[in-house]
Amino acid sequence: MKEIYQLLHWHKVLVSVLLVAAGVVLIIWPDLTARTVCVALAILLTVAGIGLIIENVVKRHFFEDYPLHIIPGIVLILIGCFVALRYKVIISIIPTVLGFGILVSGIGKIAHGLELRTILPSKGNGILIMAAVNILAGLVGIFHPFRVATLVFQMIGAGLVFSGITDLITAVYVAKKEVFTREEVVDRTEESRWVN
Repeated sequence: MKEIYQLLHWHKVLVSVLLVAAGVVLIIWPDLTARTVCVALAILLTVAGIGLIIENVVKRHFFEDYPLHIIPGIVLILIGCFVALRYKVIISIIPTVLGFGILVSGIGKIAHGLELRTILPSKGNGILIMAAVNILAGLVGIFHPFRVATLVFQMIGAGLVFSGITDLITAVYVAKKEVFTREEVVDRTEESRWVN
């Protein structure tokens, strides 16, 4: 039982250290991480495309009347090549779409702010300020999508580092508490022996 507990404890410590390491990599090299993710996706798509083509050719070999459908496989291979060669475009799509959404939301808030300003000027001004921030954030997402994506990777990295460090602290604290409790139990056992 003790060995299993120690193994689980060291497993938790190892996972915490790996989380911190992954977070540091994301913070320091977000561009490299994004490229690696895209290359992995490109390899996955290409392998899936080749697999579809091979499966279709094999079925055609065994069943002569089986239609030859290699176009889906070719399309997957082409998408894989595109992702590998134009990874910045792929990474920038998500921030661009989010940027448009935030921009539209900001424009909507301006209408609400102007409407509310006629009734409650102080509240209307607050909404107009929030609308301006929304529009600014949306424009940044649209015109600097790769920078936003890089920042998102860095924020995820910071979250991983924080999570790993807190897990590590918790694991060390629990281990110390467990040792202290075990020593206390041993002391009490010895005391009860002396009393008896």
